[in-house]
Amino acid sequence: MPGEVIDRPNPQPLPSHIEDRVLSLAVKLDKAKLDALTAKGLQEFRRAANYIAAAMIFLHDNVLLERDLTFDDIKPRLLGHWGTCPGLTLVYSHLNALATKHDQDIIYVVGPGHGAPAILACLWLEGSLEKFYPQYSRNKQGLHNLITKFSTPSGFPSHINAETPGAIHEGGELGYALSVAYGAVMDRPDLVVACIVGDGESETGPTATAWHAAKYIDPKESGAVIPIVHVNGFKISERTIYGCMDDKEMATLFTGYGYQPRFVEDLDDIDGDLGASMEWALSEIKRIQKAARSGEPIMKPRWPVLILRTPKGWGGPKKVHGEIVEGSFHAHQVPLMAAKKDESELKQLQEWLSSYKPDELFTKDGGVVEDILHIVPKDDTKKLGQQINTYGTHEELKLPDWTTFGVKKGEQASCMQACGALLDQTFVDNPHSIRVFSPDELVSNKLDAVFKHTGRNFQWDEFSHGQGGRVIEILSEHSCQGFMQGYTLTGRTALFPSYESFLGIIHTMMVQYSKFNKMARETTWRKDISSINYIETSTWTRQEHNGFSHQNPSFIGAVLNLKPSAARVYLPPDANTFLSTLAHCLRSKNYVNLMVGSKQPQPVFLSPEEAESHCRAGASVWKFASTDGGLDPDVVLVGIGAELTFEVIEAAAMLRKLAPHLRVRVINVTDLMVLGLEGSHPHSLSHEDFDALFTANKPIHFNYHGYTNELKGLLFGRPNLQRISIEAYDEEGSTTTPLDMMLRNRVSRWHVVDAALKGAAAGGNERVRVDLHELRSGVMHELQKTREYIMRYGKDPDGAYDTPNFEGGESTKRDVGSPSFDPRLRFGNLFMLARLPYLVVSSTIVIGAQFLLDFFPSISSPYDHLPYTLSMYSTNILFSLAFVNVSFASILPSNSILQLPSNTSLSATGPSNHTLNAWPPVPWEMRLADGLSVDITRYGDYAPQSKWETIRRDLDDFIRGMNPSTGGPDEYLPRKIEYVGHFATLYLKARGSPQEELISNSDAARIVKAVKGFFFDYKDNPREFRGQITTKIQHHIEIDLHWELVLPDTWPARLPYTIRDEGVAEIEISWYGREVVSSLKKEVQDALYWFTHDFGEEGPGDGLINKDSYYHAFVKLNLRATEPGEGRAQATRDGMVVLITQIRALFFNPHDWGPREFRALITMDELDGGHEFWLTLTWMDSTEMAQIHR
Repeated sequence: MPGEVIDRPNPQPLPSHIEDRVLSLAVKLDKAKLDALTAKGLQEFRRAANYIAAAMIFLHDNVLLERDLTFDDIKPRLLGHWGTCPGLTLVYSHLNALATKHDQDIIYVVGPGHGAPAILACLWLEGSLEKFYPQYSRNKQGLHNLITKFSTPSGFPSHINAETPGAIHEGGELGYALSVAYGAVMDRPDLVVACIVGDGESETGPTATAWHAAKYIDPKESGAVIPIVHVNGFKISERTIYGCMDDKEMATLFTGYGYQPRFVEDLDDIDGDLGASMEWALSEIKRIQKAARSGEPIMKPRWPVLILRTPKGWGGPKKVHGEIVEGSFHAHQVPLMAAKKDESELKQLQEWLSSYKPDELFTKDGGVVEDILHIVPKDDTKKLGQQINTYGTHEELKLPDWTTFGVKKGEQASCMQACGALLDQTFVDNPHSIRVFSPDELVSNKLDAVFKHTGRNFQWDEFSHGQGGRVIEILSEHSCQGFMQGYTLTGRTALFPSYESFLGIIHTMMVQYSKFNKMARETTWRKDISSINYIETSTWTRQEHNGFSHQNPSFIGAVLNLKPSAARVYLPPDANTFLSTLAHCLRSKNYVNLMVGSKQPQPVFLSPEEAESHCRAGASVWKFASTDGGLDPDVVLVGIGAELTFEVIEAAAMLRKLAPHLRVRVINVTDLMVLGLEGSHPHSLSHEDFDALFTANKPIHFNYHGYTNELKGLLFGRPNLQRISIEAYDEEGSTTTPLDMMLRNRVSRWHVVDAALKGAAAGGNERVRVDLHELRSGVMHELQKTREYIMRYGKDPDGAYDTPNFEGGESTKRDVGSPSFDPRLRFGNLFMLARLPYLVVSSTIVIGAQFLLDFFPSISSPYDHLPYTLSMYSTNILFSLAFVNVSFASILPSNSILQLPSNTSLSATGPSNHTLNAWPPVPWEMRLADGLSVDITRYGDYAPQSKWETIRRDLDDFIRGMNPSTGGPDEYLPRKIEYVGHFATLYLKARGSPQEELISNSDAARIVKAVKGFFFDYKDNPREFRGQITTKIQHHIEIDLHWELVLPDTWPARLPYTIRDEGVAEIEISWYGREVVSSLKKEVQDALYWFTHDFGEEGPGDGLINKDSYYHAFVKLNLRATEPGEGRAQATRDGMVVLITQIRALFFNPHDWGPREFRALITMDELDGGHEFWLTLTWMDSTEMAQIHR
């Protein structure tokens, strides 16, 4: 069956059965008498704009029709939407005239976003395009560029987006223009937003609700919207609903919405009709505002709405191949699709474009005739494309110190109640630049503390009318999202709290916004804006009043799918972390922030200071819930989400009694993005940091708030994933208890305990393995008993949500016992204590013997080396005593039977009669006692000259503590200036039998910490320290210590490797990277050019450091040297290493506007006797630098 066939163009709606008298509801006006210049300017502006719009769809060349068109003049791909363009240019021309006449700030929000050709044509005519894009200047070349590049990879796309000056709305998915327009005028009292809504778009649910947005506009504090309903009668292939409604139906509809409708439909004098209507609409707005601002507000004011009826594709081809086009759906996209190959269509295109008489509209050089410019505002800031509110008016919030709203550690508090207090003060401090948009859920979500100093802003409610409330509650997530977008894109800050399950309603709307913001960040002229902020609460874990329908965490996945430059997902575990996160998100810019948290009272695990540190890191070990502070775990338990983390902590408490020999590390992740593969997100942990936090090879169990696949996607690519298990929301639910929800979805404390037992057994804990079946059976038995209790009594067992106490002292909370330590470690402590008397006596005897040998040199021994042996042995024995004081001060738990004074310092004492005259060769071994020794295998390969004394002093002190000397090492470290880093490896070895267990893994881990504090002073030396422990046969513990160079921050006068201009070596930029905006490429090139050609004391001046608009930029440099000889320098790997250092110091200063991260990769190829080196340099922008791990 064929599609709809019409027998006439622009068919009118059939008459309704409503009484004719309702037509009195529509506003009647006398037509405006336009002066001749304005009338001509409107007509010629529209003709020129329609010509350019049509040409943009078709023409590849000959853009001014200076000759007859040929097939070669037609684009190979015809893309665009013509049907809506004539209506859009008509409205644009009149808005320009209105702004000119009244000096009015106006934003034009375009619902039919596929009408980009019309808007771009108008922007070119008024000169706004060339302001932001010089290649589109108002001359023949600029017009050629605009027309020929439209809908090509090098030009503007077919839909309005962030690259379009004046736009604050992504013109793809329909339905959101009206709510965005109303959000834009809030708290902008002098702003008018004209919003054109297509009759097709008017069939969407979001638009239907957005008509009520006028009821939330307080004319005292906000601007106004002029809605323009463009009824051209057709969608893509069918008539529209509004196109089939007559004036009586439309008048009653919009009167019911609360508007005064004005029909604009006189096609014979459309300028007079629309001009008069525009003047009336603006005067009505001023009248309503004046009343409100003079203290006599009009209750339920009737705002103006214009209903514009014009034919679809007005002015285009009437018919094509006998089929009606103008005034039908055939005009929707490209009316002449075969113009590239069909002679008749090419001829018709020639006639159509010629009908606009372009020779009368453009000068010989392609400029715009003066008559057109008459209606364009002379003040650039009043032009629709240069309205500052659309791209450059961000208002920084004055945020209070969130810690003043913090909750005492150990108490219970609702995250939402705590945040409500913070928001209340934020409203007080920022009365006109922040709002909350919520679907009638603030009280339910326990955010009602915001109402302490403000109220709701519903103007049709007598109890909230005219009070300047900061809160808008409307039961339409689409409207809340649209308000937030309009409010944010015009420079303010907004917050959208919602039930977790219903944020998914605006999933695609949020995606459309993020696309707009992504493109905005790639322009050079759009300024930063506040992030859009979602609070997701009333989560699936605590749905006491609701059931399965209210249990849906899928919005997390929607945000995760955004670009890494935008997506931020936080799951703060308690009130203080949520406060910290909220304060951060309100300060942040350009992101999509999703915060997921509980509204019910929860334990406060962290103090405000601890919460700030934890949130800054994004994830951390919770030592209070871990065995022995998390050292040397058998299994790692990770909680993500407030309730899910509580279950993990409960599980850790249960394990201390159930399996005291199982060592647990408990981790909370509050910033979900840290889990992503290194480099996949600005917050993702490096492989080294990931292994340091989660261990490199121990089993990991995640208890996650969202869906399993989300976590799998984040973790994909991490090594050794087979050790990871995940439990998460599994689409199981009902109206039931909180604990039963945990049980149903396998994320309860018992499931976590079970996962820990299985993981520890698989990871090699034989004491767990031997009892695994019995332990797991007991756990499952307790789980089943709890489930039966809930089914029987309809509630959770008493005390199920008391906070466990890990301290072991008296508490009103449940006490799960003292920290469990490996019994072998306790035995080792007793063993060491028992040996003390023996060591003292032994050392006395040996020292006495040594004294006799020294005093009576004639006494001989059958062994010539005995004196030296005794001397060394005495030293070793005494140092063994010192080592007990040194190491176990940090090794032993606080409640150990072997206690040292709290002020014991990490130092060692010993005899002073032994000297170490020269720096020993590598490797160097120092025996301590009975087989325990320290091997130093590397002292430092690459030490910068400025660090000689520090390294020498530290190594001297370290060696002196083990085997004191007077002079210390002074021979080994070579004095070289081209070092770029330094590292050392220390081996701690225990050679006793396994039964002695002289040193354990946990002891070694503590020694790492002790050495770190003793030897690696962050203030003096490195910025990074890493320790890695491996165990070999007979308790051979290897500890690898690594630290990195602190870079110089001055421009070097000379480079160690000389670069000459005459071809000895050169730097070429071979690739800039996909996310460096085109306008910055020359700046990058210039900066690196001066780096290679100007070695002045001050460096390259502006360079890269002072630029704030870079993103994740990737620059590859090729340093090539010709063959050696004739005194020329040849590139060497050492030279390249030095070059990296200098580039890093120059362009990557973490204390300046430069990035926080720099990475270099060197590869080498042999080329004709020389070497070719490739450097890959990576840096991050200043915004990301300021948001480290947030």
